[in-house]
Amino acid sequence: MKKIFCIESDWEDKSKKEKSILPLLECIKGVYPDFDFIYRTANTKEEYIYCLSRFKKLITPKNDFHLVLFCGHGRSGKISIGNSKESKEYSIKEIGEMCQEVAPQLLKNHMVHFDSCRILSTSESRLNEFMEMTGAIAVSGFSKNVDFIESYALEMILFETLLNERDSKKALNKFFKKHENGLCSMNKFTFIHR
Repeated sequence: MKKIFCIESDWEDKSKKEKSILPLLECIKGVYPDFDFIYRTANTKEEYIYCLSRFKKLITPKNDFHLVLFCGHGRSGKISIGNSKESKEYSIKEIGEMCQEVAPQLLKNHMVHFDSCRILSTSESRLNEFMEMTGAIAVSGFSKNVDFIESYALEMILFETLLNERDSKKALNKFFKKHENGLCSMNKFTFIHR
């Protein structure tokens, strides 16, 4: 069974979430019974680290988590944790340090996707540093502000591609080549791998 582990921060200050990755994950689960996901919310650094420690306990020798997903508002090289009134921004490096605090190479052999505007609008050396720190084999996300529905469409196709390929890097390359001039270009989808 292939799985996604997701940590999402509040997008809005409303009690009812209107923008969330959760409906997308539930939709994919409805279409692919062999797929499962673990969804957590975190609105402080401590909650983020707690969620990462839960992920560590779930990793098995089969390594059946295909993707680790971080969701929240973003800007160049940073992600916000918490709602807009009480959020704090953390750099990709600081997210890597949180992972290291839980375990060295916590994300070894996993792909990481940041569901955040502009977060990958940063240097390639910073993304490589994140992969070195965490052991991640690939990092993907957006290099511009994206429309919620357009990015949702891209992510649905991306996740479906990942679920149907054994090799995450091969799946990413296949996805990018197929959609490079369409969805990827429109959303400035970016990925880097080792």
